[in-house]
Amino acid sequence: MRTSSVQPSDWRGVFPVPPLARRTDARRTIDWAQNDRLVRHMAAGGMTRFLYGGNAFLYHITLGEYEELLGWLNGLDNSYWASPSAASSSPGLAASACSYAALAPARSPRSIAS
Repeated sequence: MRTSSVQPSDWRGVFPVPPLARRTDARRTIDWAQNDRLVRHMAAGGMTRFLYGGNAFLYHITLGEYEELLGWLNGLDNSYWASPSAASSSPGLAASACSYAALAPARSPRSIAS
């Protein structure tokens, strides 16, 4: 994954927000093989930037899964620019190994009282 500094020209273009694929097992674990397929498919269409955010259901991600996500993103090709977002109800998630993280001002549905 690209880790160079962000330049104004980097903001020009398309930023797809792919879903974070999960298995159908009881714990709904992250399916890294399917996520690789999604990235390769988008890259084949010319996409090189990926924003993992609300559509990826990162609001429901555990800290351990977020650590796995960062490891997976850092293992992507150096020509890809990937960024995870972190909800404000996920303390510490924004402090990542990525060049930046998008912060979402939303609370987790789990934290909303019924």
